[in-house]
Amino acid sequence: MCAPLDLRGLALNLDSSSRGQDVSMAIDHCADDMTAITTVGCKLVDDDMCAVGEALRNVPSLSTVDFSSNLLSCDGVLLLCAALEDCEHLTDLDISFNDCHDSDACLAVARLLQRNSVTVVRMKACNIVDAGCADLAIALSDHNSVIRTLVLSDNRFSHKGAAIICRALRYNLCIRNVLVGYPRMVRVI
Repeated sequence: MCAPLDLRGLALNLDSSSRGQDVSMAIDHCADDMTAITTVGCKLVDDDMCAVGEALRNVPSLSTVDFSSNLLSCDGVLLLCAALEDCEHLTDLDISFNDCHDSDACLAVARLLQRNSVTVVRMKACNIVDAGCADLAIALSDHNSVIRTLVLSDNRFSHKGAAIICRALRYNLCIRNVLVGYPRMVRVI
């Protein structure tokens, strides 16, 4: 049994030209039993996400996905989110410390929030700007959203972006913890 698959630090042993294929093969090997995947520090880049995304599409039982501290930009996050769209059991998504500054990445995460049972989203230090907050607000204001924890600290949005998030939360009855700035924690009860 391979669940969960923890690939933290795997990149230290991998040639950069084969990193995506090697991670993809590890996912394929454990696809039947995998419920969680952690790739913290694997140094995955956007080009790796084509192969990794294809492998993730074959793992509908994933509940926890941690792709934090990689080298993904907006394109890599878009590929990851597209691969996770059919994961009905996805509850925890962490893409912190990647460069998701483009609002398209936030919109892709928002679509995941609307389609799945995601309860925890971590997007710490992703260089999110105000436009990204507006895209996330769409999903946060959805009455059917079950998100309970949202971490957006250490991003680049202004008070305007934070206000957009807070206004959206007025309509969400499930969310309990929102971290929008370091070290303040806002509790919505």
